[in-house]
Amino acid sequence: MSSGGADQDPRFKKALNKLRQYTNMSIPDAMRCADFTSDEVKDRSLQQRVRRAALKALGDNPTPPTSIDASTMSTMSTLTTTPPSMNLEKKKNVRHKSAAVQQVRRNKLIDKTRKKDATKMATKLYAECQKKEKKLSADVVSRRVMEKTGCRVPPRTIQKHFKEGRVGTSPKKTGPQGHFDDNEMLNLQNAFETYVKIQQLNGKTGNMTPKTLQRLLKQCTSKKKEVDCTWLLRRLLNESGVDLSAGRSNNV
Repeated sequence: MSSGGADQDPRFKKALNKLRQYTNMSIPDAMRCADFTSDEVKDRSLQQRVRRAALKALGDNPTPPTSIDASTMSTMSTLTTTPPSMNLEKKKNVRHKSAAVQQVRRNKLIDKTRKKDATKMATKLYAECQKKEKKLSADVVSRRVMEKTGCRVPPRTIQKHFKEGRVGTSPKKTGPQGHFDDNEMLNLQNAFETYVKIQQLNGKTGNMTPKTLQRLLKQCTSKKKEVDCTWLLRRLLNESGVDLSAGRSNNV
């Protein structure tokens, strides 16, 4: 069928009438209802001419789409079906003030300390109950500690600590063993936290780069040459209440 005689073909007009009547009908189905042959229905160029004519006819009075029966759907898209619009608006990065971010870090440290104390209490109570005639199970000890401290210590953790002889101690930290004892680490942590806070309050956040802090830590640990300041900086950031990303500070 030539493009010039397509508009005069009665089957062409019949297909357009079907598409006006049933807006969810596909182009091939409308052509089948209009008595087009199977070869003509498969002709993509003829489908495009029917589709353009139907879109032109329905452009002024579009009909809202309704549900489509899956059995009538074909490989060709329907006239009124359009892909959903996606909102690709970029999220805005919010930089919180240093005091607010550091308070969040402090709250996390408080929760961490509370869990340590609950673990110590649970292992001590479980060890004392094992010496008595009336022994308490790890489940009962876990529930009692939960009522007193508000932190749950799993029964498996209590049994594991008791079996390994770690009664009244904090859970083991992940990673390699450090080169500092508790007192040295506490003094270094306090000095590090104080230095970072002073720099942030004075607006000197440019000195808070990891390389600069590692160089300063290297000067503090010059007597221990085997110390890796990269891992030491990570440990200090995990155990202290500071955040290097807090670029804004309150007016002082």
